[in-house]
Amino acid sequence: MFVFLFGSGISNAQTPMVHIVPKPSWITNCKSFDKKPAARAIQDGYFYDLSEQQINVEKKAEYIHYEREIVSSTGIQNGSQISVSFDPAYQRLDFHEITVWRNNKPQNCLKLSAFKILADEEDFSKFIYQGSYSANVILDDIRKGDKIEYSFTITGRNPIFGDRFCKDVYLQGTKYVAHQYIALITSQKRKLNLKLFNKAPLPVITKNDGLVCYTWESFLVAPLAECAIVVYSLPICYDKRFC
Repeated sequence: MFVFLFGSGISNAQTPMVHIVPKPSWITNCKSFDKKPAARAIQDGYFYDLSEQQINVEKKAEYIHYEREIVSSTGIQNGSQISVSFDPAYQRLDFHEITVWRNNKPQNCLKLSAFKILADEEDFSKFIYQGSYSANVILDDIRKGDKIEYSFTITGRNPIFGDRFCKDVYLQGTKYVAHQYIALITSQKRKLNLKLFNKAPLPVITKNDGLVCYTWESFLVAPLAECAIVVYSLPICYDKRFC
């Protein structure tokens, strides 16, 4: 299930780069949660202790924070890679942390030299490219029981949309999530329209200092089969009824 939102660019850099910076100051507080899914519910050898997504509409920024726990040897293979896609024509990618927790002790694994940046190929046989790139890190010496924590922010929005905003917000995915936290922050002057799909819940709405925060928080979220994920493809910002 997901929520579609819409409402009424930044860097011109063409060279894809990863930057290492502290976490943004505008993110809201996400409380901890320590329960885990049943072993039989975990697929591919790992699950997410935390999936956190915070979107600041006015700053054109999206903060992502994951805690991924490896529970088997299969998870070592499937869960030890980090990959983030972005378009350097109008987006900046900032990494804040990559930490491997082993026996409750942190190991800092964030270093620029570990990143490999590759062009996202749309149709390799025809040499067609999307213009976006993926920043990839393969972590070495990952073991069963390790927790991989990483966070990053992508700043920038396609200038073709101007100051309009639209986004699909997914409340379920293909992996089990023990704690899911989604916050969308915008100005009180901007009206957002929400369209709910597949019985998605309404957000909790709070207001403070001229900002509105829409929050969805869920616990022990079971995955959907990949074939059951709905993709909403209507180009809403090209429809005069909504622009």
